[in-house]
Amino acid sequence: MIEVKVLEYHVEYVDDVAGSVPTSILPEKMSLIFYDQKALTTIEGFLGQFSLSYLADLKKQRVVTMLKLFDRNFYYQGEEGELPAGIVSFEDMIIEKTGDSAMIMDFMARKYIVRAGEIDSKEIWSTEEIDIRNPNIITPYREIPGVLLQFYSQLSVLKMHLVIEKYQEKTISEDMMQVPDSFKRISKSTMEKTLEELFR
Repeated sequence: MIEVKVLEYHVEYVDDVAGSVPTSILPEKMSLIFYDQKALTTIEGFLGQFSLSYLADLKKQRVVTMLKLFDRNFYYQGEEGELPAGIVSFEDMIIEKTGDSAMIMDFMARKYIVRAGEIDSKEIWSTEEIDIRNPNIITPYREIPGVLLQFYSQLSVLKMHLVIEKYQEKTISEDMMQVPDSFKRISKSTMEKTLEELFR
């Protein structure tokens, strides 16, 4: 058993429909677990029949994408510095530190404005009061210091706004921070094609 830091986020969907799927039926929660130099992000739904996880080695800056879809289990081992499979990068992204701060979930948070291409500017809030090095490599915002408390992300065609709603420290099995033996390794293109097909 290991002691971990756990952040739980509420997922707000930017659009009412992603592909052909109404976002009202999609998961509303995402969890982020930090342990030592690892981070595990998980979003799951459909009565446990779907689960997407990103297991990051924060020191080596490599991320494993794990997908559970009914009775099929897949993983993709990312390269160093590569965004996780399915996560959309923002071209020509500019990050501006505003100097604004606020208390969010008992943490002092700092506000950033992110602009990319033709999209509207977005507010990002992060805190440096949770002591984690390189916590944001699972997102396009690895340059922002501290742990993200409110941010935007896009998974395939699915646009999300994530807002922290709970923080706790607890004990879990160390097995949760590893790729299960039952998962089959696949290529990045196969993983992303499988994710895209979920929204058709």
